[in-house]
Amino acid sequence: MKGYTAALPSGEAISYVDRKRWLWTLSVVFPLLPFVGIVLHQVKGSEGWLLFPLLINYVLIPAIDMVLG
Repeated sequence: MKGYTAALPSGEAISYVDRKRWLWTLSVVFPLLPFVGIVLHQVKGSEGWLLFPLLINYVLIPAIDMVLG
């Protein structure tokens, strides 16, 4: 994991390690979720697949956030 070090104006050194850095790659996938729902609707033929992006955004992601913090 990559760590960052900075100095305060008082000269004190502070460091930070981003332990969830790999989650930033999901920001590329997130805008594509509505299109995944549309494609699944076209392939499967059920209107229920149009709810897929909503379930991911409002149920699954908050649940993962509660677990991982």
